[in-house]
Amino acid sequence: MNGGEVQFALEEAAHKCGYVRDKGMPAARAAIRSAKRGGTKEPRPIPPDIIQDELDAAEGAVMKQRMRQGRDGVTVDEETGEVIHDPARAKPVTSNFAFPEHLTHVPGLVGEITKWITGTARQPCRVPSLAATGTLLGTVLYTLTGPDARRQGR
Repeated sequence: MNGGEVQFALEEAAHKCGYVRDKGMPAARAAIRSAKRGGTKEPRPIPPDIIQDELDAAEGAVMKQRMRQGRDGVTVDEETGEVIHDPARAKPVTSNFAFPEHLTHVPGLVGEITKWITGTARQPCRVPSLAATGTLLGTVLYTLTGPDARRQGR
């Protein structure tokens, strides 16, 4: 992004968060200028995890440039000749395990929450809905009865 795009994005953010409504556009622009001066005087270092993410992305881009896919669908690393993917040799991922549907129909609050989660999901599936219900209720119970709740007299 160039300087103008950054300025525009910051002003737009000031509008969206209500800063311009509360303080006015001149105050928003003054705050942006002040932050820019402060950041220029004492720039913060880029966190190491962000640097690593950028390095990984750059390495991935280089790797992608080296890959070549033939008409047969085989993907080859042009530099090393290594076959990365061969659809003729690839085995489909399958599972013979199916969670018994009747075990996802439980009575009481757990069943009602599971039914609600499944009913409002974009892709309804009772097993993850039941797991989410367990996580939700476990969190609520821990909040109400865990060590912090005892200290606070709940």
